[in-house]
Amino acid sequence: ADTCVGLLAFEKIKQSQANIHLIFKDFKATFLKRAEGDTLFVCEEGESIQNLIDDVVRTKERAHKTIAVKAYVRNEVVAEFELTLSLKVK
Repeated sequence: ADTCVGLLAFEKIKQSQANIHLIFKDFKATFLKRAEGDTLFVCEEGESIQNLIDDVVRTKERAHKTIAVKAYVRNEVVAEFELTLSLKVK
């Protein structure tokens, strides 16, 4: 889940050409079923991450946003995650 959000955020940071530090402030996981098979982690909050980056660049202040991720096995949700992304301009 952290890799899913991290890669998405790093790509958007790279596109912004801003010098931004990324950390995860916290992590919550809810496991619904045993993941018996290939697991796909999906984050559909690219726009929220972009808005966070824009706010950080504009204000030069650290900002946080909780990002949702779902894990799927054969199109069935097996886990849900919430990661708080914390960004700051270097």
